[in-house]
Amino acid sequence: MLLSTIRDRSHEIQLLRVIGAPPGFLFLLIKLEAVLITFSSIILGAVFLTIGLHNSQGILTHFGLHIGKNIFSGSTLYFILSIIAASIVAAAIPSLSTYIKAKKY
Repeated sequence: MLLSTIRDRSHEIQLLRVIGAPPGFLFLLIKLEAVLITFSSIILGAVFLTIGLHNSQGILTHFGLHIGKNIFSGSTLYFILSIIAASIVAAAIPSLSTYIKAKKY
């Protein structure tokens, strides 16, 4: 998905190169975008999960499911960090593609 949006924004990337942005800056800019999208998705997911668990506690208890409202534990932090690391690795392909194209201009 990130790779296709970079193709659509090639004119913006060229404009950044024209005004003096080095290829390394474009590389880091795309990495930062991927991390920000991932981080905001994690935050929104946690908020919606907490709201959903809070609102459905009565229904879940009625069916014998006792799920705690606290979604954060020690293993959750490792899981969140692994998701962020995976997004950094996945953003390497579009970032390198942009870096190589930017070196040509």
